[in-house]
Amino acid sequence: MTNIPQVIRGLDIIPLGTNGDASLILNYASKFSALPQPVVFNVPNLILWSITCSNKQRAALSSSQFGGNEGTQQMMIAQMTQINMDLTPYTSQMRYRFPAHLHEALARAQSE
Repeated sequence: MTNIPQVIRGLDIIPLGTNGDASLILNYASKFSALPQPVVFNVPNLILWSITCSNKQRAALSSSQFGGNEGTQQMMIAQMTQINMDLTPYTSQMRYRFPAHLHEALARAQSE
């Protein structure tokens, strides 16, 4: 089975591995205008997939008996939470380029 978050991260279009680094997030936002139009059209979908995947992985880690140690489990949960937190300033930089439901999905994801 393909690891969807890793595939999306490998595209290097949205800030999934920035770990809260504002300059990296801003760098991704500045690259957005240089993307080809078909890619730009699909960026909101990539963001929604990323939100969905990170929420599901975080929920699975939180509710399961993880085979590793507790520290590793908490670190992985924190990484999934950070993904959603990093997407918020990214989408805020381009508020009018993305549909309103995307901003709503990010707000819901952060409140979970």
